[in-house]
Amino acid sequence: MKRKICFLMIFVLMMSLLSACSHTNPDQTKKSASSTNTPNEKQSMQIVTDDLGRKIEIPKNPQRIICFSSDDVGTLFAIGAGDKVVGRPAYETFPKEAEKIPDVGVPGGPVPQPNMEKVLSLKPDLILMTTSITLQGGQWSGPSKDLVDKLENLNLKVIVFDTPKTVENNLEKIKRVGRIVGKEKGSVSLLRIGKIEHSMEGCACPMGAVARDFLNHLVLKEGEWVLVDTEAGVEHFGRGVIEGVDSVIMVVDPSYEAVLLAEKAAKLTHEAKKKFGVVLNKVNEKTESDLKEMLAGKGIEIKGIMPFSEQIARSNLLGGALDIDAVKQELDKIINELIS
Repeated sequence: MKRKICFLMIFVLMMSLLSACSHTNPDQTKKSASSTNTPNEKQSMQIVTDDLGRKIEIPKNPQRIICFSSDDVGTLFAIGAGDKVVGRPAYETFPKEAEKIPDVGVPGGPVPQPNMEKVLSLKPDLILMTTSITLQGGQWSGPSKDLVDKLENLNLKVIVFDTPKTVENNLEKIKRVGRIVGKEKGSVSLLRIGKIEHSMEGCACPMGAVARDFLNHLVLKEGEWVLVDTEAGVEHFGRGVIEGVDSVIMVVDPSYEAVLLAEKAAKLTHEAKKKFGVVLNKVNEKTESDLKEMLAGKGIEIKGIMPFSEQIARSNLLGGALDIDAVKQELDKIINELIS
């Protein structure tokens, strides 16, 4: 199968147009919290086998899902099923839309401890639970099993996943969740590897290793492509993230430093025998002309141009929604150039 992967490197501050396109509409969350299946409504059912080998009958298209794990919340939003989530862990903060979903307790720790009264009040038709499964004498036992038994005694449907140990495990789990909730087709639309969140947390090398392994194991069907949005810097070259991509695209703002960085990135990309190009960003007629002349002198190919937009700059400053229609024509040109 042909692999078509574009690697987007951001070395300078820019508005994240593509990120804005991927945000879930907050109205979806409201819709989820207010929609329930009426008793007379007939539902198609499916039989699902979880990681304990249990066969559970659940709706073929569950509409009210409670997650006891933050990873499961993120997965559901990533595959376009965030509107189905009606309950989340108290400590879940990503994506931002999840903050509006009622929390059901489940403080951090190896064993979920949900607020059972809250769980029942949300009337879920499915509960997802991810935990480390340890069998003793071929049998599952312990506090997690006790919780599952308690939930099932209340006629609640619980699917238990073993905590993924490898990249392959994670990918397979995402696909399984997609099948379970009716989002099998295109089940990975957004994947967030992680970033440094706290002082003294350590280097980001493990995150780079995860990204590298993910891309190296990723197999795409004909016509599919992946856009990898990285943080500023050339560290991704040293961490080997570039191994699994076909092209490196750098976003260049109108500054001398950005041109020097583009020259450095082009050199590193060519050493890795990958294609390289740039997208000019936030330019006007004069700065566009200057950048074209400077980059041409360094043999760097321009893949697209994003003109400066006062409206988008202000929305980006204030944290508001971006009007993609204002630059849709330019975006279409860039996308067509990248995937051609």
